[in-house]
Amino acid sequence: MQLIPATSTHLPELMSWFNSEAELISWAGPGFRFPFNAESFAQDLKLQSLSSCLLQADDGQILGFGQYSLQHGHAHLSRLVIHPRFRGYGFIQILLGKLQRQAGLTLSTASASLFVFRSNAAAIRAYQQACFVEQLHPQGELHQLCSYMVRPANAVAS
Repeated sequence: MQLIPATSTHLPELMSWFNSEAELISWAGPGFRFPFNAESFAQDLKLQSLSSCLLQADDGQILGFGQYSLQHGHAHLSRLVIHPRFRGYGFIQILLGKLQRQAGLTLSTASASLFVFRSNAAAIRAYQQACFVEQLHPQGELHQLCSYMVRPANAVAS
């Protein structure tokens, strides 16, 4: 498996993973338009301005997607998702590890952060397994429905 840059040619595949506004908002947050088309999806995804990556299997199958940027000294991971057919097999841990390593090298930081909806128990468990811990956001509480999680530079995943 490898991490590859996401481009507009990958959008139809990624768009097919979301069948409802609730699924989309749970993944991307409330600022994403629904229904979407390729143009609005690319714009809302900020594909041109955020580092966007795909987890690709050796056979070329796209398994996951994630983005990163530098925020408050951390490699901030966002819009993390695994292809619906491949959820529950641990691919999120591979995506997290590869994305954090690439983001760390690109952004010169060894720690990572992310937001997760408090109602998304499966994601919270996955992030905790990857040594992310809930913390107060540096600017205080930003959203009552989300938790801010940080993986310190010295964390070792189980």
